[in-house]
Amino acid sequence: MLTAYKQKASKPLKVGCLTSPHVTNVRERIRLDANPISEQIFAFYFFKMWEKMKNHHTSDCKSGPSLPGYPGFLALLGIYVLVKEKVDISIVETGVGGENDSTNVIPNPTVTGITTIGLDHVNVLGNSLSSIAWHKAGIFKQGSPAYTTMQEDSVLTVLQDRAREKRISGNLSIVPENLVDCYAVTVEPNMAFQRRNASLAIALVDSCLKALYPHFMMTPELARSIERTELPGRSQIVKTAKLVWYISCAHNEISIEVASKWYAEAVKHSK
Repeated sequence: MLTAYKQKASKPLKVGCLTSPHVTNVRERIRLDANPISEQIFAFYFFKMWEKMKNHHTSDCKSGPSLPGYPGFLALLGIYVLVKEKVDISIVETGVGGENDSTNVIPNPTVTGITTIGLDHVNVLGNSLSSIAWHKAGIFKQGSPAYTTMQEDSVLTVLQDRAREKRISGNLSIVPENLVDCYAVTVEPNMAFQRRNASLAIALVDSCLKALYPHFMMTPELARSIERTELPGRSQIVKTAKLVWYISCAHNEISIEVASKWYAEAVKHSK
């Protein structure tokens, strides 16, 4: 949507994106204007940052920080690229939780958002939804607005408590699942999780662009640009001459159930 707005409004915006994990190529994690960075850009910043880190690190120095592991290094690299490439807007996805996540170094984000919370990374975040919600809400920052989807009551209570603790701007905004309907957005697959995610994305883009351009108004045309978003490996159907592949991925109880329902519906409608 941000890229679509840039093109439609002829705004000189440079949009950067840091996500994880990648599907086929590590460069997918770091995007500039919706495109993965080139091999040349990746290699240039990789070795530049690696040399800086090695020069400041001594393995026998107990007081100094250790070199980050694979996820932490890629998060640091992604932020380094976004800063050096002078992007105007950065979309940064956390890796694990939020409170202690490698990406949680941005002091004043324009807006923060949390999707539906389930049991995830329990070895790090705890084995209850309340504990996981506490960690996820670590991305909330003083003076920054925060949004979330509909959540279980216990989760929402924790998020609201953390929002007050972090002194966010205003109250925690709960985005209704039917926001996509207000803008006539078609969601595929048309399932609750996807409707919630799309509605949250629309709300976050609206908040972000209002911060940049106070007179901005979300339009159905701009909201519907989310329909062009493609996520390889997520509810994807690939047809070949002899086979039809149904591809999706899941890593916790909620997403396994969602992927199973999608597969059952997709197969049923293909007959």
